[in-house]
Amino acid sequence: MKLFVLFASFVVATSAVAADPGRPLLLRGWEFTVPVFLEQKVHDGPDFTVTYLSSDEKKMGMGIYEGGFPQEASKGRPRVTREDDNIAGQKVSWVLWDEETDGLKRVSFEVFLAVNPERASSDKFHLFGYASSTADLNLLRSIVRSAHRKEAANHPTEPLSPSRGGSS
Repeated sequence: MKLFVLFASFVVATSAVAADPGRPLLLRGWEFTVPVFLEQKVHDGPDFTVTYLSSDEKKMGMGIYEGGFPQEASKGRPRVTREDDNIAGQKVSWVLWDEETDGLKRVSFEVFLAVNPERASSDKFHLFGYASSTADLNLLRSIVRSAHRKEAANHPTEPLSPSRGGSS
């Protein structure tokens, strides 16, 4: 029964994304399809960039960290599960967990993708997200699953800046 509920949540979230054609978000030669209701903000660090996508109304959000040596948000969390998947030809492992703070339930994920899987590099996408329901979390996960290389060519000189992915 739990598997059916999880599958049904995925179908509902996928249907919601299909109904909203979304907008493209281009990061380092990768394209993600983002629902238009998610607000976008970009934070540039000294050697990394994080693009945040969120909805205060739906109490959900995600981040896409670009850079080397990302931190694992799931480390030390209770009730962590893993789920193998394949995104854009890369074998990945979703890390999923839930927690309750001040009576509010929150479900979360994180997953890592190599920015340029053809080359040895420490640059990664660390994709992480949270939501108040499994259905909303699966909607965020569908954004990650939409990821694909925009072009087969490498983009080593593409700058890390807010100007490349839409509004900030």
